[in-house]
Order: sequence, then C-alpha cells, then structure tokens
Amino acid sequence: MYGQTPLSKAALYGHNGTIEFLYCKGAKLDAADKDGQTPLWKAALFCHKDTVGLLHSLGANLDAGDKFRWTPLMKGLW
Repeated sequence: MYGQTPLSKAALYGHNGTIEFLYCKGAKLDAADKDGQTPLWKAALFCHKDTVGLLHSLGANLDAGDKFRWTPLMKGLW
C-alpha cells in the first residue's frame, strides 16, 4: 500500500524478527515509499526504539529524508 515494502511494514509495527529475516533475504534497508519514508523513518515515527536501533545497526541511512526532506532526527523522532 502506498509503495510500502514488506520491510517498511515490519518497521511500522516494530516486528524486529521479520526485519532480520527480510534483511537476510536481501531486502533494501533504505527503500522509500511514495512519501519518501524509509523503514527507519517509519520505525522512528511510531517510537519503536528497538527497531530504530536494529535498522541503524544493519546500516540504514539516518539521514534519509521524506518527500519534504525531513529526517527522523530533524522531526525529533529519534
């Protein structure tokens, strides 16, 4: 929905086991949806701190902004 990937949906709901599984299968950490939001952005937006930490440890880009160029750090979502 709205260009979200399975990894993005897993991050949205804080499903870390699913994120690890998808990452091991080659999921792209920084794939953005139609609004430019990455899985890390989604996890931060919904305050899944463990998920944010996991995505960061896997190499997700902390500076990836949405379509307005807002990053999770800029919006105080970290």
